[in-house]
Amino acid sequence: MPTEQAYRDYVAGNLDRLRRTAYLLCGDWHLADDLTSTVLVKLLRHWKRASRMEHPDA
Repeated sequence: MPTEQAYRDYVAGNLDRLRRTAYLLCGDWHLADDLTSTVLVKLLRHWKRASRMEHPDA
């Protein structure tokens, strides 16, 4: 069963990679931080479904 802790573990393990990817998309670190935060909030809303996927990053 998906938990808040599982979400936190996912974010902790992937935050740097997500932030770097966002930077590659926009070319600005501040905007990349905003983009990453937005994506993580949206992911949290759908974490129950996303956590059941074999490859949630796909």
